[in-house]
Amino acid sequence: MYGFHFLVVRRFWGVLSYFAFGEDTKNIIITNLGLGLLSNLVQIGLCINLFFTFPLMMNPVYEEELGWNGLLLDRAYVVFGVIIAVAGT
Repeated sequence: MYGFHFLVVRRFWGVLSYFAFGEDTKNIIITNLGLGLLSNLVQIGLCINLFFTFPLMMNPVYEEELGWNGLLLDRAYVVFGVIIAVAGT
């Protein structure tokens, strides 16, 4: 049932985006914002989100698979992820 609600919300969001931006709607929704302060703030917010979320997702992998709490490895993965995210924007 959760998947159905998720699908409905995503479709609704897509329709609203199409109405807001018309036929010039791009696949990556952030690029529709154009250049400016708002677009930069959204991209910075996504990078901050990535910075804090990635170690949380990978922590069980480190504990179960590697058998140790690799704080240095956590930071290295986060830095790598941020570099990839910034390079893609």
